[in-house]
This record gives sequence, C-alpha cells and structure tokens, in this order.
Amino acid sequence: IDNGSDHTVLITAHHDHLGSGNNSQTLPQYKNQIHNGADNNASGIAALLELAREITSKPKKYSNYNYMFVAFTGSELDQLGSRFFVQSKLFGTIETNYVLNLDMVGHLDSTHKELFLNGIATSTTMKSILSSLKISKRKIINVNMNGHDIGRSDMESFRKFGMPAVLISTGKQKYSNTPDDDSSIINYGGEAYIIRYLSKMIRTLDKNPILRITDKAQQVLNSESDMP
Repeated sequence: IDNGSDHTVLITAHHDHLGSGNNSQTLPQYKNQIHNGADNNASGIAALLELAREITSKPKKYSNYNYMFVAFTGSELDQLGSRFFVQSKLFGTIETNYVLNLDMVGHLDSTHKELFLNGIATSTTMKSILSSLKISKRKIINVNMNGHDIGRSDMESFRKFGMPAVLISTGKQKYSNTPDDDSSIINYGGEAYIIRYLSKMIRTLDKNPILRITDKAQQVLNSESDMP
C-alpha cells in the first residue's frame, strides 16, 4: 500500500509448516504424520490477510506510512524465506519503520487471555506508545511486552538491519509442532480480539514519528557484526 511515505511498515507471517512430517524440525514420535499447522501458522496468515483488508478498507486511518504484507515460506527450514527476502532487491529499496511478525496467534488462553509481544525493547519509544492503548480486559487481560519463547522466528532475519522488529504470538502450546495442531484447537474469537488490538496498535503507531532502535540493541548488532 503506497501512501507516498519515505518509510514502510512490514507486516509478516510464515505460511509453511511441517507438512507430512519429514522435516528436520518434526518431533521423532510424529514422523510421517500430517501436520496441518492451524496455529503454526495458518493463524498468523489469517491475521495478516485480515489486517491487509482492514488497512486497505480504511486508508484515512493508515495514511502516514506505506504498508507491505509479506508471507514467507521456509520458516521451518531456518527462516529460509525471510532470509531470502532481506537479501532481495525489493527489501533494499525500502526504508522500514518497523516489522510486525505474526507467528502462532490462534490460541489465546480463555482464562489468562495473554498476548505476547517479543522485541518491544528494540525500540526507544514503542513500549511507551503501546502502554497508552486501552484494551478490554474481558477480551485480552494482559499484553505481555516481555515476550514469550516460541523458538526461532522470522523476526530474527530483520534484527541485523537496525530496525524495531516485534513478534506477536499467543505462545507455544502443547499442540505446537504436532499433528494435533488442527482447526479444532483454534480460539477464533480470541484471534478476532487480537486482530482488533493489532489494528488499534498500527493506527496508533501510524500517528507517531518513525520508531528508532535503542542504543542497547544497536550495540548488540554492532558486536554481532564484529564477530568473525
């Protein structure tokens, strides 16, 4: 979505999973079994498509930055798709404001109702901006900005480029990477709440100046680039 801005917001998700269970990431007891990947990561792709619909249908509310939606393959193969993207000519032509990576957002716990945001600390201002967002405690009780370890994610492909990158997730579940990760375990109402929250989050960030990476995050990047 080209709004004529100098900066672009990237909204991403991976659309691959473990398939027929022959992937190196497949747990041994589930080899050669179909893995549909409803939460990991059909839920993320559904959220990406709905956010694309929301932003294109309400252009006046999302007018200060350009918006690009990218679905990666190869996430289960060491982030192959996102690593290819950040090395592409297309990525090289845009100035990225921030990245939102949607990975496993379909299992909002009906009791704790906790949404995890990994990577907020990479920005100097994002936490303070998002802390002002009002949310319905009936729908999402807690937005945990300290994150949750779900393993490797496509967000990591963007870290070395010195831009805020945030992983959005409801966390790893007992169904994750098993054949039981099917449509029956998805909390559809919970995902709808998450999408509404993300829409509000993106609208709020659209009204703010571009996000800057923190000095601490930049020091980590510099130390990594100095490694042989």
